[in-house]
This record gives sequence, C-alpha cells and structure tokens, in this order.
Amino acid sequence: MATSVISISGFLVTLIRLNWISYFADYITEGFIFILGISFVIGIFGSIFRIQVENEEKYKNQIDQSKEDSAVTHALISQIEDEISQENYNSAIRLGQAFSRPLWLDGNYHDRIRLGEIMFEVGASTNNKNIQIQALIDDMGWTNVVLNKLKEAKKNIEFGIEIAKEIDDYYMIAKGNRHLSDINITLTKYEKAESNLQEAERYVEKIIDPIRREEMIAGLRYGYTVLYLAMKRLDEAEKTCKEARKKWEKINDLERACKTYSQLGKILVLKGNDMEALSIFYKGLDLSRTANRKDEIIKNLLGISKIQIKKGNVKDVERNLEKALSINQQVNLLIEGEEIKTLLKKIKMR
Repeated sequence: MATSVISISGFLVTLIRLNWISYFADYITEGFIFILGISFVIGIFGSIFRIQVENEEKYKNQIDQSKEDSAVTHALISQIEDEISQENYNSAIRLGQAFSRPLWLDGNYHDRIRLGEIMFEVGASTNNKNIQIQALIDDMGWTNVVLNKLKEAKKNIEFGIEIAKEIDDYYMIAKGNRHLSDINITLTKYEKAESNLQEAERYVEKIIDPIRREEMIAGLRYGYTVLYLAMKRLDEAEKTCKEARKKWEKINDLERACKTYSQLGKILVLKGNDMEALSIFYKGLDLSRTANRKDEIIKNLLGISKIQIKKGNVKDVERNLEKALSINQQVNLLIEGEEIKTLLKKIKMR
C-alpha cells in the first residue's frame, strides 16, 4: 500500500516538473464544460420535446372530445324533438335554453341553428316570446352572421328585436342592435354600424339586472372595438378592447373575455408591435383552450402563424396551421378558413 502511494506521488511530481499536470487540468476542465454544455442542450431539447408531446396530446384529446360532443349533440336534439312530439313543451324549453350557449362555445354552429329553428316553433306554439326572441337573435341570428349568411341573419335579428320591443326586453333589444352593427361592419357600412351601437346604448341603462347590464356594456365596448379596427382607428380600438376585457373579467365572464385577446393581437400587429402581439396570441390560445372556444383557438393559432412566418419559422407555422384547419372543419369559420388554406399553400410551395 505504501509503495503504491509513493509511486503515485512520484508520478505526480514528475508531471508537475514536466508541466504536464496543467495540460491535464485544462483537458479535464474543458471536458467538464463540454459535458455541462451537452447536458444543457439535451435538457433544452428534452423540454421542447416534452412540451410538443403535451401539445400534441392536448390536440388529440380535443379531436376525440369533438367526436364525443357531436354524438351527444345529436342525441340531445333528438331528445328535445321527442319532448315536443309528446307535447312536453316546458321540458323541451328547459333543455333548449341550457343547450344553446354550449353549442356556441363548442363551435357547433349548424346544430345551434337547427336548435334555434326547433325552439322558435316551440315558442310560437306556446306563445312564449322570450324563447322566440332568443332563437331569432342568438341561435338563428348571430350564428348565421358567423357563417356569413348575412341576409338570413339580418332578417331573423330584426324580427327578434320587434318581438323584444313588445315585451320591453331591453337586454335583447340592445343585443340585437349590437349584432346588426357587426353585419354592417362586414358590409363596410360603418355609419350604420355606429348608429346600431348608439341605438343599443339607449337601452342598456334600462336593463335592471346589474350583471346583464355590465355584460352588455362590455359587449358594446367590444362592438366599438370591431368598428374602430375596421376603420383603422387603432388607438381607439385598443382602448375599447381593453375596456371590454376588464368589464367581462369583473363579472367573471371569462368565456367572453378570452375573445378580446385575438382581437387585441390583430390591433398590435397593425401597430407594428409583433412581439407584444405574439405574447397576447399565446395567452389567448391558452385561455381559449381552457374555455374550449374553438373559434378563438383558430384565431389565435392564425395570429401566431402570421408572426412566425415573418420570423421564418416555417416548421412551427405549418404544424399550427394544420391544427387550425382541422379544428375549423368542425367550426367552419369562412374568413379564417380561407386564410389558413392560403398560408398553407404558400408554405408548401417554398
């Protein structure tokens, strides 16, 4: 044992004399740094891969959930029709009222219109004007706006407003005018759109329920956001968008608040603030996934993709657009759908 220690000591002394120990120290240090660097890179790629796997799993779950939702939707509509055939109108109304909003949030637009047609008939046959109004303004009105069936939407909404005035339903009168504003914005009739919003504001203060009143005030601020954005009045659009979000968040209406993110992202892009917009789009994407708002998932993915194209990050762009396109097959947003297809063609031609 002593001989071994002496031999090692002698060997180290020789290395020091020959100045070789410094070389070994350098190699050891460099090797250690190299190993640390490799470990760091592996860790980064591991994290990216893990995040990607998690996102792909979320995406797969969304598709699976959509298939289940579709089956449930058809079953519920059949149930409502069965209740009507048996003249259980109150039961049919309760089911229809509970079912309308989830169909909207899930992006089941055609099913929502079908539900609206059923509920309008129930309302007409039982002289329930509240049911008729909701069916006309929301189910068969606003839903048709999103599908760009503007003539049909306008006819239904205006009829709904007429009935709402008969029973002093100020909330639905204001809501109907807000929807008409969106139609006129799409038709670039900005003066008419502003007139619709002003008409809606006349009825807001008459709404007795404070929560519904705040919700409608937020909706009208958002309506002005859409108008100002179309008119390229970007500072005003940004201001009203943030006001709308703040009011919706105040009453804990996160399903509506989440749609302000894709809109604000568009505004920031037009103002040249791409990095801030990207952050907003990502936050909107996260919130819309939580709320299962397929329309907003698509809009945020599209916003992210447009910025990534500018940065030359084509691989991520293609993946995001393919996801948006797949989700849009369930929702059928016409404008966004065409944009997605156009961008995918350009990327694949590179």
